Amino acid sequence: MRCVSVEESAAFRLRHLQSRLMVAALGCNQQATYNAFVERFRPELVTAGGHLSAYFQRSGGPTALNKHVTDLANAAGLARAEDPNGYCKQAWQLFWSLEQDPQALARFAAANALTTIVRPTQCSETAGNQVGAAPESETAALGKARAAESPDK
Repeated sequence: MRCVSVEESAAFRLRHLQSRLMVAALGCNQQATYNAFVERFRPELVTAGGHLSAYFQRSGGPTALNKHVTDLANAAGLARAEDPNGYCKQAWQLFWSLEQDPQALARFAAANALTTIVRPTQCSETAGNQVGAAPESETAALGKARAAESPDK
């Protein structure tokens, strides 16, 4: 899995939150509240969607993006199935909290990732990773270091 930029990392977190709330809309009879969430945060959701599309253009294309979105919905659906009342209560609290403090969207997104879904790691500029490049393995980095130490013959 390729590493992601700061913006792409935030987009993945926001998509996790959106998937949680979408399942709540359908499974907890909170459609009107979800629609209000989408209207309130449309600019952020559209921007995040663009970042996700850009990531998946580099990493597997539209099929990989569709699979990711489906995996998120399935994970959220399973979480709801395991504890319907708790899931719906938590979703309602998220909707209410975001209505009260819309500036906290990124914080709530970070705190509500679907833990069963793997997100790509954020690229580390200090480690020499470029956005979209696969993170360098320790073995490859060690090989480069050894090659640099070897005298030319």
